[in-house]
Amino acid sequence: MTADWSVGAASHKCLTASLICLSLAQPAWALPAPTASQQPDDAPPSTPLPDSQLRAPPPLGLTGFCVRDPGQCLMTDTPARMTLTEANWTLMRRVNREVNDNIAPISDIAHYGRKEYWTIPTDGWGDCEDYALAKRADLMAAGLPENALRMAVVRTFRNALHAVLVVATDRGDYVLDSLETDVEPWKDEDYGWIEEQGPHGPRDWVALESPQRIAQATRQPTSALPRFQGSRLTTC
Repeated sequence: MTADWSVGAASHKCLTASLICLSLAQPAWALPAPTASQQPDDAPPSTPLPDSQLRAPPPLGLTGFCVRDPGQCLMTDTPARMTLTEANWTLMRRVNREVNDNIAPISDIAHYGRKEYWTIPTDGWGDCEDYALAKRADLMAAGLPENALRMAVVRTFRNALHAVLVVATDRGDYVLDSLETDVEPWKDEDYGWIEEQGPHGPRDWVALESPQRIAQATRQPTSALPRFQGSRLTTC
């Protein structure tokens, strides 16, 4: 799948001074807050992921990706949370389905001959972090705020490391996953949350693996949660 990575390009192509042109040039997050009728009726309720001040190193694969494609890793002043509207909820669901349908799964070892290689697929093949990066790029190109589009590393019930995209909204955090057809609240995913991109860009990561922090957010007893340990590699 090849996407248009020119984020916000429409805002730079508007050359007239008309009010119509100016309004169309605004990115989605800069538009007025939606009325009740503009909010999505079918979005399941969610909550924010647990707040963490514990800094974590970015995954090694992301570090290499940012070196090769720095335009996807810029520090911006976009909002850390976006307003969830009917339009961008529909967009999130469509992008999740389309990327999942247009990329076939393959491991980095089989594809590139190395354990970890994060990239936006251009040949129709990728593993979990590549799906997530492609979704992030598509949503950025559509005008959603970069800082609300956050990569995350989780552990599955099979004890495998996995990467997903989290969208932080005013109605909670939602997961775009290569293993799920639809967009889901983060608490509905059967994952152990290890680390997530923070609100200040792709190079800003925080640890989420504290059982106490997850127990507080999910209302599960701490004793029922495994003690996840962070990892620099994904194995999906």
